[in-house]
Amino acid sequence: MSLKNGKINHTQSKGKKGAIVAILSETKADLQDIRIKHRWEAMDQENEQIKQAKDKQVEHTPEIFPNGDTRKQLLARSRYLLYKAPNNWTQ
Repeated sequence: MSLKNGKINHTQSKGKKGAIVAILSETKADLQDIRIKHRWEAMDQENEQIKQAKDKQVEHTPEIFPNGDTRKQLLARSRYLLYKAPNNWTQ
């Protein structure tokens, strides 16, 4: 397999293809680790905001993004983006 003029040539050995698949799998795992780290930070942040609101005796209202998700929800749902093929993405 080789990259020529921005296109992949599949005529070479499957060994290189296996190496690329392994690299992509490793990259996805690294991205998943980063997403999980950010999700835990978002949960910690929200828990702290809930605690502060409770101490002040006010109702906690999390930030809601234009798509209707909170940060925590967005990070939970983003897991599936890492594994969805680009040809299955919606506009």
